[in-house]
Order: sequence, then C-alpha cells, then structure tokens
Amino acid sequence: MLEIIKKVKRRFNNLNTLEMKNFYDAEKYCENKNIDCYQSEILCKYRFEKMDNLLKDNNEFFLPPSIKILLQSIKFFTKSSKKTIPSFLDFGGACGENILFLESIFGNEIYDNSWVIETPAQVEESKRWDFSKKINFSSDLNNVLENNNVDIFFTSCAINYLKNPYDPLLKVVSKKVPYVILTRNNFSKNTLFYAQRSKLSSNGNGKHLRKYKDREIWYPSSTLNEIKIMDIFKKKYSLKLADNINNTGVLNNRCYSKDLIFQIKN
Repeated sequence: MLEIIKKVKRRFNNLNTLEMKNFYDAEKYCENKNIDCYQSEILCKYRFEKMDNLLKDNNEFFLPPSIKILLQSIKFFTKSSKKTIPSFLDFGGACGENILFLESIFGNEIYDNSWVIETPAQVEESKRWDFSKKINFSSDLNNVLENNNVDIFFTSCAINYLKNPYDPLLKVVSKKVPYVILTRNNFSKNTLFYAQRSKLSSNGNGKHLRKYKDREIWYPSSTLNEIKIMDIFKKKYSLKLADNINNTGVLNNRCYSKDLIFQIKN
C-alpha cells in the first residue's frame, strides 16, 4: 500500500480527484484513507439521517437531483407502454429518493414493483429508517432481474464507481429491460482512474448534519467509454436521447458527460 501512495501523482483538480494507474490502485488508496469507502458505516448512516431530515422539512416532497432525465424516462415509458405504473429499478439509488419522488406521481403503488440496488451496507442501513422501509432495497441485481419484469433501469452517477462498470448494463440488456437510462456518468476516450475525495457534508441530499464531523470521504472511480456502451446496446436497443450535460463528478478537458436513454427495439 505504501508503494502505491509513493508512486501516485499527487495532482488534484478543482473537484478533488487524484488520477491513478488503475482501479485497483485507486481502491487501495481510498481504503487507506477511509475503511470500506462507500460501505462506510458512518457514510451510510449519515446519508439516511440527512434524507430523513429533508423529508420532514419538506413534508415528504422534494425534487431529486436527476429530476429532468427522470421525468423524460417516465414520459417515454407512458407513451409506449400499456401499463400505467412502471416497474422501476434505480441502480445506485442511495436512499431511494427517485422512488420517493415518483410516489408523488404514481402514489403508493410505485413501491410494489420498484427497487433500489445498493451496497450491502446501504441496504442494511435502509432497514433502520421508517421512510425507507417501504422501498425494496437489494444488493443483488441478478436476483431482482431474474424474478421481476423491470420496465426502467435507471442509474445516476453510479456505475463509474464500480470495478466492472459495464457488467450491470450487460445484465439489463440480456434481460431485455425496455428502457435503460444513464445520467451524470463520466465519459472519456481512454479510461481514466481516480481516487475521489469529498467532504461528508457533500454526500446525500439536504442540509449538513452538524452533529457529524465533516470528515473526508474517499472512493475509487473511473471514466466510461461511450463507444463501448453504444456497442453493448446497438443490437437490441435504439438510442432515444443523447444530451450533453454539466458533470458533477470528475471533469477535465479529457472528460465529458451525457444523458443517455436507450429503448428496446420492437
């Protein structure tokens, strides 16, 4: 581990990222900074408590960060499907904020066939909060896809934090999920690997909880290859939307972001 730290180029950009040689080095570097990275017990508890406070302050109604692309995906679904309520899967859906918002459109029935796929630690924390007990949390994407007919696969700034970021996309394609939505992910021509630093307060939705020390949180990430993603979908899906957006994660002159919506071909 010390050798990794010694060899790493300590060049931070304005978004607190440190470029690394590969994902393994990035992961080891981050784990040395804070144990378990996104599996951190403090981080999981903080995010849920922050969300709980936000819901109470806003009378259980709020606008999630990815509201525009979320509503666009619902628009595409309602125009093409005979169903009135989608089966919605939010991969990396944090505390379930997108599904909580969709309740304001579809009512409580949205919870019956919708899921949040998250880390085991995040899933375990979800059991401790009243607002999240009504949401189906799971860390097993395969199980959810195998046993349910999912209409919309949605992921916002999540798959680029995986060691194998294309695996979830290959799985949803194999299961012929009608709509696949990718937003707030980082793209580059050549894959870049980062150790990303943030303050605890910048994680989750709502106001910072001052009873928590605003410590540093570190997690590994990588950029995605847009051409590779297009290749994954080109045989079975058509591209319904591709809009450039402002990124919220790693960004330099080698990176860019887009909203992508894929629809299965008839």
